Amino acid sequence: RMYHRYGLAPPAPAPTSAQAPFRVGVIHNKRFTPADIVMFKSLQAKYQGVGKSNSGGGGSNANGNDGGISDGSSGRSNSSISNTSTHINTNNTTNSNTNTTATTSTSTIILHFIDLSTIRPFSSQLALLSTLDCYMTAGGTGLLPHVFLPVGSVVVNLGECKVPRKPGMYVPYDKGMPLFLEQYVAEGTPYQRALYYDSRTRCDSADLNRATVEDLIVRAAQLRGRFDVPVPPLANLSPEGKVFAEICRRTNATYCAAFLRDFNVTNRWMEYLVYETTRWHPQAAAHGFPDRAARVVDYALLRQIKKDFKDQLMLGGVSP
Repeated sequence: RMYHRYGLAPPAPAPTSAQAPFRVGVIHNKRFTPADIVMFKSLQAKYQGVGKSNSGGGGSNANGNDGGISDGSSGRSNSSISNTSTHINTNNTTNSNTNTTATTSTSTIILHFIDLSTIRPFSSQLALLSTLDCYMTAGGTGLLPHVFLPVGSVVVNLGECKVPRKPGMYVPYDKGMPLFLEQYVAEGTPYQRALYYDSRTRCDSADLNRATVEDLIVRAAQLRGRFDVPVPPLANLSPEGKVFAEICRRTNATYCAAFLRDFNVTNRWMEYLVYETTRWHPQAAAHGFPDRAARVVDYALLRQIKKDFKDQLMLGGVSP
C-alpha cells in the first residue's frame, strides 16, 4: 500500500539466483562511531568503487554517502550503482548460529553507505529501498524502513554496546551489554530474514569489527531469496529476544500476560531484563530503581533459559 500511495510499483521479490548482484544498503545511524563510518566507506569502495557509477547515476554525495537513485525508478536496475564490484565465493557454507546451509555459486556484492536524511522526498527513499536485497544498520528509528524491502530480502541488525550510566548498574556487564532495540519489527516481518551481530563480541570494542560485518554480508547473501515465507516464529529474533520469548513459551497464558504487562510499564528493552540490569539487577534499589522483587519475573526460570542459550549470549548470559 505504501508503494501505491506514492505512485510506485511494489518491488519484485528478491532474486534467488546467486548470479544476480547482491545489493546491500548500509544505513547511516547515530549509533555508529566515527571509526564505524570510516569502515563502512572503505567497504563501499571495496564492494563497488566510490564515485564509479554508471552514466546518469546519482553516485555519491558530498559526504561520501550514496545519494540514492533518481526519482521514480523502482526496478531492480539502479543507475547510481556501479558496475565495479567484488566477487565472493559462498559455496556450501553452513552457519552454526542460524542452522542454515546455503549452496550458492559466486555472488557479486554491491554495497552503498546511505544517509537517508539526504534523500528527499520520501518517494525517493522508497524507490531506493525497492532495489536493495539487504538492509544493514543499528537499532532505533533508522532500522524501521527495512520493512519496505522486497520479499526474500535480509535485514542485518548491528546493534550497539549499551554502557551503564552509573558504575555497578550492569555488573557483571560493566563494559556494557548488546542492545538490538526494535528487533520485534523483524520478527513481525514474515517475508524477510534477520541476522544479528554476535552478542558475545558486540562489546569487545565500541567500534564494529570489520571482519564480523563482512561475514554478516556473506551470510545475508547466502540467505537472500532462499528461505521459506512466512518465516517461522522466533527465527528473526536475536538470542536475547529468543530468551525473552521463551519465558512465555515455558509458562502459561495467565503468567505471560502479567509478565508482559509488568515489563511494558518499565519502558525498557528486553536485553535489560535478559542480562538482569537496571530494574532487574539484584542491587536495583541502590541505583535508584524499585527493588527487583517488584518485577513479575521468575528469575529461576530466566536463568535456566539463559543456560540453554549460553553459547549465544554475552558472557554466556551469566547472572549477577
